[in-house]
Amino acid sequence: MDPTPKAPVSVAPSPASAPPPEPPPGARTRARLLFAGIGLVAAVADVATKVLAFSALGGVAANGRLAVPGRQVTVIPGLFDLTCSVNTGAVFGLFSGQLGGVIGLTLLALGLIAWILLKAPPRAGMHAAFGLVFGGALGNLWDRLWFGGVRDFLDVHWERDFTWPTFNLADAWIVVGIALVLLLEWRAPKPAPPGTPGPAGPTGTTG
Repeated sequence: MDPTPKAPVSVAPSPASAPPPEPPPGARTRARLLFAGIGLVAAVADVATKVLAFSALGGVAANGRLAVPGRQVTVIPGLFDLTCSVNTGAVFGLFSGQLGGVIGLTLLALGLIAWILLKAPPRAGMHAAFGLVFGGALGNLWDRLWFGGVRDFLDVHWERDFTWPTFNLADAWIVVGIALVLLLEWRAPKPAPPGTPGPAGPTGTTG
């Protein structure tokens, strides 16, 4: 029997079990300002382009309908036109005619995004992406509250064999923002499974 005492063996803590590092001072504030700034710019740009497009085309939106159709302008023949329309549903015409429900869902989504980002660690890319979604939703919410529907004017089609639902800048912000959120989440480092040894593995200590 060996009388020599055995040195205790300690295992390096797993990265998954270690508490997350504290963000640098001011990081949360900068990320929230980035989110708010991009959201505000996206919403203002959306509303401004709607005003300019409807003014230039002569379209008038009122009470959830296109009171004056206005004219159509071909930008790229057989592919892209500018034309006025009013959407009483959600993005790209989904849930058409359900104005009250869409407004309620929009308010719920805006509140959920704000709550998530208040709790989430500061990530500039993620905050910027959510800012696009927030700004797009806010721009369309403005239209629903004031006009009873969303003003659309971007008409993408292939000749007339395929026509994408008429949309606006807010719809584009929302789609691009969601795509960026999914991409950033997919590329984010995945935590190690619980109980996985750290990079150093088992280490011996003396004493």
